[in-house]
Amino acid sequence: MSAGTELVSVAPYDSSSQAYSRVIPKASHPFDTREFVNKLEEAGFHRDPAQAIMEATRALLADRNNAMLQRALDKTDLENEAYLFSAALSELRTELQVKARNDAASLRSLTTLLQREVDSMNQKMREDINTLKHDIQVDMNNRKSESKEEQNQLEQDIQDLHNRFTISLSDLKTEIEQNIKWDATRRSLALVFGIAAILMTTIMLADFFTRPDAEESEKRKNGSMTDGSAITGETNLPKKAEELGLVPQYMQDGSRFV
Repeated sequence: MSAGTELVSVAPYDSSSQAYSRVIPKASHPFDTREFVNKLEEAGFHRDPAQAIMEATRALLADRNNAMLQRALDKTDLENEAYLFSAALSELRTELQVKARNDAASLRSLTTLLQREVDSMNQKMREDINTLKHDIQVDMNNRKSESKEEQNQLEQDIQDLHNRFTISLSDLKTEIEQNIKWDATRRSLALVFGIAAILMTTIMLADFFTRPDAEESEKRKNGSMTDGSAITGETNLPKKAEELGLVPQYMQDGSRFV
């Protein structure tokens, strides 16, 4: 190993397997091997271990440098990647436009189909509504006719009931009038018979109480008549019942006297 600074060189990376080729420039990094070994010896390492550590460090730097160069992109790679991205984006845009047109056509077809179905349903609904209106109108007319017939029948029943009630009322009135007339006649007859019975009873009682006085008076009158006829020789005619005292007589104030 030569003393001084050593340049670590990395071989270019060949990417022939990719779609495009790129050339990675050779990179050189300053690495002072002598200074590195001296630092290791000062740290307590011997000469051989220090050189081994230096070789390992240089190999590690070379590997990391190569890996970094493989992952890095230069301007050409960036332009290629941008071109590929633009191409993919254009292809995606075209595909999206085609898909959007196809979706729009499908949507228009579906919209047209739905519009036809909606029109058909509207037509069917209008027909059903018209049929329902007709059925409702027919039912209403039938119900009106039935209601009118029921009303006429009810009026006829009311009229019949009124006629029967009038006839029954007339019969009841006639019966009541007959009962009233019969009651009046019966009461009149009862009153007449009662008055007659009272009169007969009064006459009989009056006759019963006045009979002894009348007989005594008649005897007195007969005796006086016998004496008078014998004296005067005249014949007296028989007197009336009132004069004989057979019928009771009354004064103006209603008091009875014989």
